[in-house]
Amino acid sequence: MKMNRRKALVGITSGGLGLVFFSGYKWYDWNRKPNLEQLQGKQEMINELAELIIPGTDTPGAIEAQVGKVVVDLITSCADRKTQNRFMNGLIDLEKKALALHGKNFPECSNEEKHGLLTEVENHDMKLDGFIGKASKKMFGKSFFRTLRDYTSIAFCTSELGASKSLNYVLVPGKYMGCIPLEKDQPSWTTE
Repeated sequence: MKMNRRKALVGITSGGLGLVFFSGYKWYDWNRKPNLEQLQGKQEMINELAELIIPGTDTPGAIEAQVGKVVVDLITSCADRKTQNRFMNGLIDLEKKALALHGKNFPECSNEEKHGLLTEVENHDMKLDGFIGKASKKMFGKSFFRTLRDYTSIAFCTSELGASKSLNYVLVPGKYMGCIPLEKDQPSWTTE
């Protein structure tokens, strides 16, 4: 079989240029400035997601503690660009998934449908651990679900309702005692 060197060089060059172009586009996509004004409009959806993580029972849930507003503030003020972009893309992907699977927007889905969608996102985001997970976090930022889970927990535990009704809060706990017995069904402490 005779090989045409010109065709081979053109194929290798175009493949290399395509790879460079695609890599450059992806780098730009991950590092571009996200449209954080769009995030303000998603506060209701973030509240719904946070309620799935910390549901209201005999203690207040995430919606009552207005966790969505704090999560939006944390994403806007504290997260790096990669994490902001990944979070925004995660919200958009979740909306698309809800429309594709259930034919309606995420807030209109039933609790079972919302829980199923969030579980699917969690399983997809949490499958990389170890060295590969650390490298992924370094290159692409924290995953959507980890960011949502961490910021929901921070927002709820630092809210007035979360700190006073769900957790045991003492403004000035007194002296430090490392080993003290806990009462039955006592909530954990909010202060260390």
